[in-house]
Amino acid sequence: MKTLRIRVVDTPVAVRVENEAVAELLASLWAHVSEAGLSEPAVTVDIPEQVVAGRSEAEAAYAVSCLVTRELIEHHRGGSFLMLHASAVELAGRAVVFVAPSGTGKSTASVYCAQQPGGRYITDETVYIDTDTLLVYPYPKPLSRVVSQFPRVKVDLSVAELGMSPSEGPVPLGKIVQLVRDKSDIRLEHPGVSESLGMVAPMTSGLSDMSGGGLAKLASVLDAVGGLTVVHYEEFSDCYERIMAVAQAPREKTWERMAISSGDTETADLNGGSLLAAPVQDALETDDCMVVLADNMVYRLDMLTGLVWSLLDTAKGTSLQELEKKVVELIGPHPDAALLVGQACDRLRENGLLIG
Repeated sequence: MKTLRIRVVDTPVAVRVENEAVAELLASLWAHVSEAGLSEPAVTVDIPEQVVAGRSEAEAAYAVSCLVTRELIEHHRGGSFLMLHASAVELAGRAVVFVAPSGTGKSTASVYCAQQPGGRYITDETVYIDTDTLLVYPYPKPLSRVVSQFPRVKVDLSVAELGMSPSEGPVPLGKIVQLVRDKSDIRLEHPGVSESLGMVAPMTSGLSDMSGGGLAKLASVLDAVGGLTVVHYEEFSDCYERIMAVAQAPREKTWERMAISSGDTETADLNGGSLLAAPVQDALETDDCMVVLADNMVYRLDMLTGLVWSLLDTAKGTSLQELEKKVVELIGPHPDAALLVGQACDRLRENGLLIG
């Protein structure tokens, strides 16, 4: 049994693998974060034989990286870290984070930036942002590359092999950039908070488990860096200068976290066709809609649907007629009030946000 001892995200990690050839390759790929004197790891990753069996050494090393990533996320779940499925680099002493779905340019962007003068590599996989300090803790794992499409095969490349230097971190957060590679002319956009949450939240891990509300934490981080920058582009090298030139100051807060009581079905009255808001983990009221986090899914509710949900959340069981009456009391009569409230309930039900 060979043990690889590394420190990533300021966390001592031990990776134990029996295959000597794979262990030697792992030692080379992770050499830049090696910590030979590690005695008491916070995370231990035992690599099952089936992870290695039937794979080339390079493929096995990539599979091990995936397991290390997964175990680190589980270790930090529920803590102060906002964990983004993203890449990040250090430029001019600040962390620039690139958010995008897999295979759409995150790694390419991070490599390009890290190879620029003064650039340092932070990660190509998971960005750990301490929401209390706005510091980014490096996870400079070997970079993953697709070497075959049919069948799809990914392997890891060492940081040194790509001519990059790892960030020593932690690094103050500078920008969060959503990459949209759509072969259009270069275009930069700055969406509002509700739209930004809808774009970034699906790229997170453990958002529902964060104390103090995952949505509120994410919104606060976005506000602190002047909001999300969305860039449409074809080749990253063509838009690099424009992205770096964007000057962003902290954004004025345009949202409030809501007190939620949904999920308390023990005291709810569900008799006689009563309606009840389904459990959610967090909810924000913004200037244009309500944003709700439920089962790691983010829902943007229009103003009426959001009002209906909030009334259901506090009522702990009410009829459709009572619900309509409360809506009319709050926003005034409407000839189609019954229809509109019913449609709002249908939308909530379709999204799993309504019981009954």
